[in-house]
Amino acid sequence: MTPTVATPAPEVDVVALRTVVAADVERIWRWNCAPDVRAIAIDPSPVSDVDHRGWFERRLVAATPFWVITTDGEDVGSLRIDVRPDRHAYVAIVLAVAARGRRVGRRAIRLGAASWQRPLHAEILAENLASLHSFVAAGFVDVGQRLLADGRRLILTRWSPSDART
Repeated sequence: MTPTVATPAPEVDVVALRTVVAADVERIWRWNCAPDVRAIAIDPSPVSDVDHRGWFERRLVAATPFWVITTDGEDVGSLRIDVRPDRHAYVAIVLAVAARGRRVGRRAIRLGAASWQRPLHAEILAENLASLHSFVAAGFVDVGQRLLADGRRLILTRWSPSDART
């Protein structure tokens, strides 16, 4: 019997970002609230539809970017930049299952960083290796770690336009 070898999913041709609109509320809830996504979220608590809609409405009017990631014209995830009270900008990404493993994340992160053109930070759970690899491939560098109250470890990363890879 010949062993089977998993072949990687094909890379997509075009990755783009489009501004989120009100009609995206359901698809963003599905991506963000998928059980496998919640499991690797900093706050893994379930999110109710009501709570998501409130957050989404507030996020739509925020002054920082919030995009839907598209691949070859299909909506496959979201990318947003949030400025926290410490005045640092943080990037967050979520991808639909079909877009994972196809280098979509790193390409979307690069596009968002290039659009923002100011320093960005990201916090990634240490066990979320796929996300960590995407951020590193997009030019983010490890700047430290911190422990969450539940004992999980966060990798802290940073990107700056002045040291971005070409």
